[in-house]
Amino acid sequence: MFGDGASYTSGDSVRLNWPHLHFRPVSGAPPMPFEIAWSRHPAHSRWRKHQDGMVIECALTERAIVGDQPAIKMVCRLASIPEDRVDDIGERDRFWHQVRARIGRLHRLTARDRDEIEQQLAWKVPRPLPASVRQAAE
Repeated sequence: MFGDGASYTSGDSVRLNWPHLHFRPVSGAPPMPFEIAWSRHPAHSRWRKHQDGMVIECALTERAIVGDQPAIKMVCRLASIPEDRVDDIGERDRFWHQVRARIGRLHRLTARDRDEIEQQLAWKVPRPLPASVRQAAE
């Protein structure tokens, strides 16, 4: 969607040049003011130089009007997960624990907003199943 590095126009005249962010709209309900932005970057940092691979990170963004023009504001970073470990139950559990803790601290979100945000996140990183359901499936 935004992976080609081009600039995009949102609304009337706001130019967004964020090729690393990928937005996925949820169809159905009226538009929610919050969206999830996904980014993908190398796992190494100055603290974790030994790690290889890529990390998927999600951030909560909000559509807003800034000085008569529409804009996208970053509300907060929610969580990250190593790209090659999305299928690992422990990593998914850690990811969802971080997400729920972060969303729980945002008091301006309604229950509907929280559900929509979790639906958008589950599209990319599935929720881990409880142990009893997982054992019954095996």
